[in-house]
Amino acid sequence: MVARCPSCLLALAFASTVAAQVPSTRIRLVAPEPGPDDAALSPALVQAQDPSKPAQPGTAPTVPTPPSPRFASFKQQVFDRRSSATLKAWAATELEVIPPEPAPAEQAAPAGQPAQPPQPVDPSAPPPAPDPAAAAAAATQAAEKQAREQKRLVREIEIVQRDVTLGRWEKVGAWIATLPEPERMNAWEHLVRVLPNTPPEQNQNNGVPSNLREQNRFAFDDLLAVWAAAPKPPERKQIELLAGIARKALDAGHVVEELVRMLRARTQVPADQGGLPQRGAAWLLAALGFDFELDGFLPSLDAAVAANDRDALNLMARRELAAWNQEKQPAHLESAWLVTQAALAIGEVSEDAKAEALRRAVELAPKVKDEFGGAWLAESFTTRPERGMEVIATIGGQSARGFAERMGDPEFRRTGLELQKTAVDALLAAAPERADGWRRSLAILAENWLAEAQHAYEYSTSSSRGPLMRRDSFGNIYWVDTGGYQRTPVQPIEPGKLLELAPGGRWLELLDDALKPRFSTVVAKLWLKVNEEEKAFPYIEQFAATLPRNAKELAAEFLRVWIKNHNPNAAQQNTDAYMFMYGFDQRSAGIPLTRSQQERNLKDLARWVTRLRALPGEIVDSRQLAQAFTAAHSTAEVYRIESIESVFGKLDAQEPAMLASLVQGMRANLGNVWRKPSTQEDKKTNRRQKDIEREVMRGYAVAREVVETALKGGKDGAKGGAEDWSLVLAHAAVLHDENGFRQEVEKDTGFAARRTEAMERFARAAELYANKAPSLALDEESTEPFEIWFYAALGASDLPAVSQDTQLDERQLVKIQRAIEGLGGDRKERHLSRFANLLFNRMSAVNPAVKSRYLEGGFAIVGDHPQAGEARKVWSYYKDLVTEIRLVAEIDGDATVGTKPFGVRVNLVHTKDIEREAGGFAKYLQNQTNQYYAYNYGRPLENYRDKFQEAAQKALQEQFEVMSVTFNAADVNSKATAEYGWRVTPYVYILLRARGPQVDKLPQLRFDLDFLDTSGYAVLPIVSAYVPIDASKEPGEARPYRDLEITQILDERQSKTGKLVLEIKAQGKGLVPDLGEILDVQPADFEITSTDDPGVAVSSFDDDREQIVSERRWTIAMAAKADLPERPETFRFASAKDGSAKLTRQRCVDADLIEAAELVTLGERYGEPAFPWLTVALPLAIVVLGASTWWFVRRRGPHVVALGRRLPARLTPFTVLGLLRDIAGSESLDQRSRTELGEVIARIEAFYFARPDGAEPDLRRIAEDWLTRAG
Repeated sequence: MVARCPSCLLALAFASTVAAQVPSTRIRLVAPEPGPDDAALSPALVQAQDPSKPAQPGTAPTVPTPPSPRFASFKQQVFDRRSSATLKAWAATELEVIPPEPAPAEQAAPAGQPAQPPQPVDPSAPPPAPDPAAAAAAATQAAEKQAREQKRLVREIEIVQRDVTLGRWEKVGAWIATLPEPERMNAWEHLVRVLPNTPPEQNQNNGVPSNLREQNRFAFDDLLAVWAAAPKPPERKQIELLAGIARKALDAGHVVEELVRMLRARTQVPADQGGLPQRGAAWLLAALGFDFELDGFLPSLDAAVAANDRDALNLMARRELAAWNQEKQPAHLESAWLVTQAALAIGEVSEDAKAEALRRAVELAPKVKDEFGGAWLAESFTTRPERGMEVIATIGGQSARGFAERMGDPEFRRTGLELQKTAVDALLAAAPERADGWRRSLAILAENWLAEAQHAYEYSTSSSRGPLMRRDSFGNIYWVDTGGYQRTPVQPIEPGKLLELAPGGRWLELLDDALKPRFSTVVAKLWLKVNEEEKAFPYIEQFAATLPRNAKELAAEFLRVWIKNHNPNAAQQNTDAYMFMYGFDQRSAGIPLTRSQQERNLKDLARWVTRLRALPGEIVDSRQLAQAFTAAHSTAEVYRIESIESVFGKLDAQEPAMLASLVQGMRANLGNVWRKPSTQEDKKTNRRQKDIEREVMRGYAVAREVVETALKGGKDGAKGGAEDWSLVLAHAAVLHDENGFRQEVEKDTGFAARRTEAMERFARAAELYANKAPSLALDEESTEPFEIWFYAALGASDLPAVSQDTQLDERQLVKIQRAIEGLGGDRKERHLSRFANLLFNRMSAVNPAVKSRYLEGGFAIVGDHPQAGEARKVWSYYKDLVTEIRLVAEIDGDATVGTKPFGVRVNLVHTKDIEREAGGFAKYLQNQTNQYYAYNYGRPLENYRDKFQEAAQKALQEQFEVMSVTFNAADVNSKATAEYGWRVTPYVYILLRARGPQVDKLPQLRFDLDFLDTSGYAVLPIVSAYVPIDASKEPGEARPYRDLEITQILDERQSKTGKLVLEIKAQGKGLVPDLGEILDVQPADFEITSTDDPGVAVSSFDDDREQIVSERRWTIAMAAKADLPERPETFRFASAKDGSAKLTRQRCVDADLIEAAELVTLGERYGEPAFPWLTVALPLAIVVLGASTWWFVRRRGPHVVALGRRLPARLTPFTVLGLLRDIAGSESLDQRSRTELGEVIARIEAFYFARPDGAEPDLRRIAEDWLTRAG
């Protein structure tokens, strides 16, 4: 098999040329030195490496040793070094090591008895019969042992992962050292390779920007410790893997200067004491791209040359080149050149080192002095051709292997192309005669560029040659490169950069003639890709004669790019959409289009029309020329006859097809763009509605003049278009659309007559086409005359303009069908097939509300044609939809509603098939514009909930008060109904109140359901039926409810005003009834002074998504009844009338809620007791109270009370705390006593209401003591 890859061809060309030009050269193959692992090679492998060595007799090929279970498990691990994971592991307890299972010991003989000698085995005896129980026991024991070993292995790996997370690298290295020797370095390499990668399950998107997601974090100490944990000194490629850890440290904020300092210190330490090699440190810094920091880690130039250390010389050259890039001192550049020449000196050198030096030499040659770089390149292609061939072979080979070796590094591949162009230019300048002999190799280099150019054309998304202009928040202008690429593993080079490196001149002349058009084609494509049509056109002219098909394609692309660059209606191509001048009206960003700008565009188009028409053959599509003319105009401006003739020439001398296309474009703009006020506003024309109408009418007049002039033809009739079907079709469409516009502006009686005239012109166009059809090639046949006629019959000449307000002319459908039938034979079948096929293909452009009419009309023309099968499927689908889904509204409970709130359930009742086809109905329960990642299958995002709610309120507001609209959750699942195959999806619950007794029915609710089909989507209005209700009578019973939960909260915080508050909260499934229907609120010693009832509120659907959950709150204010013999000391909570209700009783204590019994003791005083004999007993009571007070003060006894205070009749924590707080607020205590009392209060609260600690406080003693101290 012959190698055909470019790098192989370059190598073969290089070898053959060397053999021809340098016959005395000898190539000596040297066997490699035996390595440390060669002794472990199997005989079969030794023989495969050296067939001259026979395999050792009696040996069989060795099977590769499978990896140990520990190593295999370790290779599957990723490690979590995120900050959160590190902190979590640091706070967690250490994992215990599971020890290995001890080996089973032989059973010892009992004490005092000699061991039994083994019994001799009789060889003639039959083998013992297998014991099934013993075998089963052995299998069970083996399985248990395996499970224990697996558990032990899992724990061992968990410990290693924990050590990695906590940075215990010495332990990690020690664990690696316990692996078999061949696996140790592989395990370390796997560790280094995966450490920078955050575990995939921990790096999910979750809406967090990539720069804010948690990443594995490292410090330089971790880097050096991981390096030190290697089982043996790592090689260069393994050290370069450590750069991933170093980059993570740099990304976290660590500075490279500290890394250099630490490396410098560690390289000064002997290796047996943990030191690192200087060369390894240099490799690491080079892998990180810090070539400038290599100084101090490399030997001197003389030492490197003496030791023939080509690797060190390459590193020195990289360091000098980095110094030049940073300091721009020519001495560094010359030093890099000299060191590179030393690396290329004659002697033993590896291929990698030589290739690196050669690449750098060609890169430096144009930058250094001519006596260095220029002379070296010239010498390479004159007196030392073998070196020149090495340069071309090396650089060309690297470029040829670029896709395979540097797929993610387009800059490296671009540099390779730049270097090969530098080398070829030097060859052609120094030894042009030698280039003829190297033609084949130079062609391979050109093909390297061609491969990159084709890949960039296909996958690059860049549309500009240079960067785009942006403006920062301070108004400063800057430029950014916005190049991108489609999803491909090989990142393309930007087309603008490739064009600078394209082969040209003498190099291109050396290519085979069969390859030159391909290069011209690709170069033209790249220029067009970056929107440089003027630079692309000369290349199109070069191959237009030899490749007419490609020239036609690129001519069309040329016009497309020209349209894009000269379209005054498009935004500036190199300006960001958010650029604006602060302080100015943002309307100034849209500069009104001036006529002079249009004229410049049209003048330029006229120049290109002349050159395009000069191309050989019929390359230019005249319809594209018309599109270019249309695009050069503002969408707010109507064409002028003189503008058309300035570009194309006299109208009567133009091709009918071009003029027809131009008129059709004018007509489409008049119908869809120019008449819209929004277009005039966007273009800052300041035209009012009447101005717009006059301008549109003038536009139709211009369109009629153009087409009618073309229909009349020239003086000699050579270009007459009266018999051209495309012109007649354009004339008919203009007449039809102008008639429709006149009817919109002002209705008149001539509408029907003008429409009939337009339809006759459509029929005439179809007839003319049928007459010309026999002479048309297959690719010239068209169904356009029948399509536009069909759209006009639907109501507008443009399919998107057909709306539900336009009317269908069914008579035209029969005429269209007959016109197609009249084509006859295979021609009829082809046209009918295309028309039928377009029925489905054009459905995406049809207004979803008129798709039904569109399909009905189309089927009247094509019948049951097979090509209309897809459209008929959609039509059948529409018909099935209306029979398989219903919107059902039903009253929640009795239809007798009165004027109280009642609920309406709105459900979607559907078949399971419709639910499956629609993908469920979750999106109708969402407002998509409020969702960050909402997707509506190509449709604009829709707020479905708001849309339905607005429609429902509009339908209900006249007769009902809409209290709330509660939607079900988006994850609702449908439920089966009693009817087989049908399901119901609870959708919404509407809480209503009738506005008066005259309301007798619930109006229809409309819901627009859009269903996806194969053409996009269709909107089907689903309407519920009327629901009779009776608002003249109040309902006799409560609305259905269940799972009622009632919470009563007693609040005494307003006791100073004599008010006792009871808060009641009821929650249940269904509508919670009135308070009197669920609770018996009749306090014995209190009377209700006020009740606050906001009414029932629907909060959500329940967890089953079937019932709604409602709640109701009452706030009841009570006061003690008058004429009570004594103040109320207890309160009894209300009892439930519904035995199934769940009751919760609570009371408020210092803003905390605690559970309470049904009967509670009040902590405050309410009301005053009634004493009829108060006038008699009051003086006596005062005397007795004064004497008692004096006596108690004298005695300082335990029952002394302060005036106005007394010991509570019932001592509880609440009553005692109330007393103590009253004392604390008095003025009878000094500050020290008040502080001490605060501590007592806190101790009581902590014991009874927080956490009991110590002995229970003696409430009586505390109350009596503080009463005495306060008195």
